[in-house]
Amino acid sequence: MINDVVSIVSVLISLVATVFAAVGLTQSKKYNKLCLERQRKEATIYAYQTLQEQVLDNLVKIDSKEIFDIVECMDDSIEFTEIYNEYRPLIARCEHFAVGVNNNIYDFSVLLELSGIHLVNLYAKLKPIILCSRKADDGKHAFKNFERLVDKLKKEVN
Repeated sequence: MINDVVSIVSVLISLVATVFAAVGLTQSKKYNKLCLERQRKEATIYAYQTLQEQVLDNLVKIDSKEIFDIVECMDDSIEFTEIYNEYRPLIARCEHFAVGVNNNIYDFSVLLELSGIHLVNLYAKLKPIILCSRKADDGKHAFKNFERLVDKLKKEVN
């Protein structure tokens, strides 16, 4: 009889311990998910700040006439290449950042709050250069992630 009571009590204690372990595991997973989301948001802010300082501030300084001149000289491949090579690395950095956002490495909602319309307007300004770069033999997919990100931003901003 006593052995039966001890067995029942030990089974109950085991069940309670299992329940506590399951609850702890669930809480731990929720906490880890929140930590990862926070880290992703922080990484987005840091990456955007870096992009702003190193790239966007420089691209914003380009006026529309200069872009028109770049596109106009496309027929002169040497001159176009020289000018395009000056801006290509900057636009490529935007593309790299867009890859991060499009693949959920960076947080889209944070980017939207930081810069929504700014990136949309910048892309519109740079679009003639981007379209010219796609005319090259190996450039038909040039800056497609940047374009996809801007399309997504447009939907949210409007």
